[in-house]
Amino acid sequence: MSSAMYFRNPKSQSVFAPSEIASMESVVDAVCLELGVTLSEKARRKAVAQRVIAAYERGNRLPLNMVSAGLAECHV
Repeated sequence: MSSAMYFRNPKSQSVFAPSEIASMESVVDAVCLELGVTLSEKARRKAVAQRVIAAYERGNRLPLNMVSAGLAECHV
C-alpha cells in the first residue's frame, strides 16, 4: 500500500500533478522506511507526508530537501 492517500486533502489549496505526487510519495516511502514507520502506522505516515508536502509547497523540491523535511520531526 502506498502513501498516495495522504496527498488527497480537501482542505488544501494545493493541486499537484501526477509526477509531483509520485516524487513526494517516493520520498515519504523512503523516509518512513528509514524511520521504521510501518504501513499500519497511519498517523506517523501522515505526519511524514505533511512535512514533505509543506517542504514541497515552500519550494524545497529537491529530493534531499524533502527527505530532510520528512526526517525533521521524528517524535511523532
